[in-house]
Order: sequence, then C-alpha cells, then structure tokens
Amino acid sequence: SLEVIFPKDPVFTESLLSTMLKGRLLTDAHQTLSRRFSGPVPIGITTSSIITRDGTVIGAVAILKDRSGIKAIESSSLRKDRLAYLGTFAANLAHEIKNPLGGLRGAAQLITRKTDDPLLTEYAQLVIQEADRLNSIVESMLNFARPARLSTKELNIHQLLDSTTTLLRDGSAEILRIYDPSLPCVSGDSASLKQVFINLIKNGIEATSGTGRPGRVTVETSLVTDFHMPVIEERKQERHGQMAAVIIGDNGTGIKEEDMENIFTPFFTTKSKGSGLGMALSLKIVREHHGRIKIDSKEGGGTTVTVYLPTV
Repeated sequence: SLEVIFPKDPVFTESLLSTMLKGRLLTDAHQTLSRRFSGPVPIGITTSSIITRDGTVIGAVAILKDRSGIKAIESSSLRKDRLAYLGTFAANLAHEIKNPLGGLRGAAQLITRKTDDPLLTEYAQLVIQEADRLNSIVESMLNFARPARLSTKELNIHQLLDSTTTLLRDGSAEILRIYDPSLPCVSGDSASLKQVFINLIKNGIEATSGTGRPGRVTVETSLVTDFHMPVIEERKQERHGQMAAVIIGDNGTGIKEEDMENIFTPFFTTKSKGSGLGMALSLKIVREHHGRIKIDSKEGGGTTVTVYLPTV
C-alpha cells in the first residue's frame, strides 16, 4: 500500500488516493517529500486518474517536479522585497524615533546627575540602556536603507580576524584560530567585514552559553581554488574562481530545522533581546563584496558558518 512505501508522507499518499477514489486532480500542488538520508525536498505534484475505455477508474498517476531550485529563487526574491520595503520604512522611521529618543536619553542622564536616590538612579540607568539598544536597532535598519559606500582595498584577512577576536575575548568561550598561512589577500572594506565577523563570532559565543559544557568557537581560514556559486541576482549561471573561506564553528545549541530558512530574514531572531537584523545585515555586506555565506547546523550539534570572499 502507499502507506508502506511512503510512511512519512501522508499528504502525498492522500493526494493520490483522493485522485483515484474521488477524481480530485492536482496541478503542480506544492508539497514536500521525505528522503532517507537528508531533509525533505520541496516538490510540485500533478495527478491524473487512469481510466479504462469504459470509464472505469483503475488507478492514479502522479508526476513529481523537484522545486528545490525554484524555491531558492522564490526565497531570494522574497528576501529582496522585504529588504527594499525595510529600506524605505527605516528611512522614514528613523527621523520619527531618533529625535525623541535622544531627548529621553538626555533627560535620564540629567536625573542620574541630580538625584541621590539609588532606586531612581537605577531606573534612569535602565532608560539609558534601553534607549541605546533602540538606537542600535534604528542604526541597523538605516544600514539597509543607505546605499553601500565601500572603501575597498587589499586586506590581510588574518589581521582583520585577529583584531575581531581580541575584541570578543571575554572568557565566556574559548576562541581557537586555525589559519592557512598561504591565504592571499582579499579585496574589501575592513569596517564592514569586521562588522560581519563580530556578529558571527558573537553569535557563536552566545550559542555556547547554557549548554553545560565548556564553550568553544573556532575561526578557521582556507583557500578554495575551484569555487562555483550560482549568481541568481546577476542573471548569470554561476561564478568560478579562487575564494578565501572563513569558517566560524561553535559547539553550541545549534539551529532548529524549521528556523534555518529564516536565518537571514530581517527581524527574525531566537534571542530574547535580539533585533533580528545582524544576520540579514551580514548577508547584505558579504553580497556587496561579491561573496557568499553558507550555514550548516544541527539542533544540539553546533553551527558552522562559512564566509566566502574573492581573493585579490
């Protein structure tokens, strides 16, 4: 029976049975189909009844289309639409928020200077802290709205990573560096790329907290000599060439399977105080450098983020 052959796909089996028993036909209906050694694959299913010459229904046939590539294009297009909307929204919102926010923060600072009441001082400090957090979110939103102004030059990626890891060494997790000494320079904007690596390494450190084991984040570099990357947004088939790979791995909690496709979606976050803009902004910066970000993760098994950047 169908249930034996497709034990993990009740929707698929129901579609075929419905076609055979009720005459309900499907045309490129979107479903998923389980695979034995990997995650489910998105498919389009088209069904039709098998009918004898006298009109008797004796079965059903299904045509399956692998929609993996189409889904990737749809996701990319949807993300672009969201970023375009976010840019317009951010530009208008920033003017409405930043001025009164500055006034609130200034008033709270005056309170801390004028009062000796420790409880009132604590509340005022809380207002300042939250005002700074909101200002940081607004600034991140504005980064989407502003056109990229990259000051690109030849960069030693190892020096950039060293300065980044030095900033983030707080003892909460061990940071291991494994560098390929033969790695050539990359062409990029040091401030923007540093922002990307700070975000990724910081995410790794935070993911290791609360696991009950010593936290560890590895920062590794390597050279990819035969790199192939689909370039949908530039309407080319793929990009070939030599790329520098920066691999940031952690032994943290990992990412849930249902959250993976939303990692780069603006405002999506699993953190209690996260803005949900860090990964989206990192993706934007890497793409502006004609690079790519790849994420591999398993819930409970840690996360590895690989940033590919063109070499000089």
